[in-house]
Amino acid sequence: MRPAVDPWGDAGRAAAVSTYCAVAVVAATARMVVLPSLKSSDGAFDEPFGFCLMPLALIPLWAFAVAASLLHALPATVLGLRLAARTGRPRWLCLLAAEAVTAAVLAVPVVWLGGPYLLAWLCIAGAGAAPVLVTSFYAGRRDPEGRTGWARQRQVAFQISVVAVALIGVVFAGGLLAYGTGLLEEYRPPPGASVE
Repeated sequence: MRPAVDPWGDAGRAAAVSTYCAVAVVAATARMVVLPSLKSSDGAFDEPFGFCLMPLALIPLWAFAVAASLLHALPATVLGLRLAARTGRPRWLCLLAAEAVTAAVLAVPVVWLGGPYLLAWLCIAGAGAAPVLVTSFYAGRRDPEGRTGWARQRQVAFQISVVAVALIGVVFAGGLLAYGTGLLEEYRPPPGASVE
């Protein structure tokens, strides 16, 4: 039985890819804000040259988002919608359960490569929760103007990008507030410590 909505349609695919990109950029922004306060700061963003290279990361980020959507968000969304239709449970709960199961399966290769399974599962599940929920939301919405294809994908990507930019602004404002109030302080080596 097919779910009532089609996550593999124009809006669902665009939502999955765009949300993965948004999650990655917001997480990188949060890391950049917190990095100066950490003792293990590697200084990756200390030089202007690092900022110049950031646009080059967009191509592999987009490729990762497409692969993650096809292997993770879209199958998990379909599974969650079917689970909700069969059990009558709240849709968001079924989507998160399907996301956890999909992440558990995707984390298995990490064990074969000698990595920690639990940490891999938590990272995959955490990164995929927002794309699965957003994909479900957009897959169930029809455009009032009837746009399909590239026009609908562009519309969905733009809407998610606006939310991502707002979240980045919140992260930066939170960082300014945290550093300004002393909640976070820039790490400085103790006097006399050798600087490598």
